Amino acid sequence: MLLKSRTLQARRPGMNGLAGGSGGGGSNAIGGAGGSAGSTGVGGSMATGGAAGSIDAAGTGGGTTASGGAGGGSGAAGAPPDGGVPVNYCDRSKWTSTASVSAPGMPPSAAIDGVPSSRWSSGRPQSNNNDWLKVDFGGVVKITSLTINNSSDGAGGDFAVTYSIFGSMDGVTFGSNAFSIGRAPGTPTYTISFAQQILRAVKIMETSVNYGNSFSIGEVTAACL
Repeated sequence: MLLKSRTLQARRPGMNGLAGGSGGGGSNAIGGAGGSAGSTGVGGSMATGGAAGSIDAAGTGGGTTASGGAGGGSGAAGAPPDGGVPVNYCDRSKWTSTASVSAPGMPPSAAIDGVPSSRWSSGRPQSNNNDWLKVDFGGVVKITSLTINNSSDGAGGDFAVTYSIFGSMDGVTFGSNAFSIGRAPGTPTYTISFAQQILRAVKIMETSVNYGNSFSIGEVTAACL
């Protein structure tokens, strides 16, 4: 009996050693399972090793999930939605014109037709009438000046003595504040310069109080971007 008891006692350390060996498996932190086995080891040192295995496994997992997929790149600016060539609204063939009133045979279109000998005319004296010619470019443009040319239409004296110029972004609604106000120099051709304006249409209005001549425009051109 005494001999058998000693044999059992001799085996018990070996069993603890095996448990510790499983805990040692915790050093396999990449697998993570060894860490769990190690945490159940009897020996304190083996349990510590198992815990370290768990931390390492968690760290490895975190590192893997931390990598995010690269985001999609920003789309590059492209052509117009219809895939066509951008429209050049500085091209006078895209322009249209209307007026407050017109003399017979002198329509608003004559002021932008490219024919210097034709003209638009209000057909009445400049006397608090505030007559105007509107030019719609067909799209938004940038302009820095307008030139009024009456040199070839037989109406060199029909300039606006005083004028106001208004802008519109839609070709319909014009603000109440003119972006350019001035007095014509009294010559058949004159250029009205101003700070760059971004707009779709302009309204050129005569604001004269008592001038016997009508308001006429043979050709109007723009410094257009």
